[in-house]
Amino acid sequence: MEIDERWLDQQGIKLENKNVAKVVAAARAELSMRVGYNIAEHLSDKQISQFEKMLDDNVSEAKRIVWLEKAYPAYSDVVAAETDKISKELRDADDPFVLAESWIKKASSHS
Repeated sequence: MEIDERWLDQQGIKLENKNVAKVVAAARAELSMRVGYNIAEHLSDKQISQFEKMLDDNVSEAKRIVWLEKAYPAYSDVVAAETDKISKELRDADDPFVLAESWIKKASSHS
C-alpha cells in the first residue's frame, strides 16, 4: 500500500494542494518509524545488524522487504495495521496538516 495523494483521497482526507506533499511525506516517515520500532522489538540484535547493513549498502527496498518478511512474518500485518492507524488519525484530526507537522517535529527530535 503506497501512501500518496491518491491514498489520502481514498481515505477521505481533504487538504489544500500546497499541503498534500508535506502530509504524504510526514505520513510515510511516521509509518516507517512506527513499523521500524515494532519490528525492532521482535528481531534479534544480529538481525537488526543485518538489516542496518542492508541500509548502509543501499540494498533495494524490494529486497529489504523480502528479507523482513522472512525475518518477521508479521511484517505485512504490522504495515497494514499502522497504515490504518495513521489513516484514522488523519481523518480524525481537526487539521491533518497540523498533525503531520507534529509527526515531523517528533521525528526530528529522534534524529
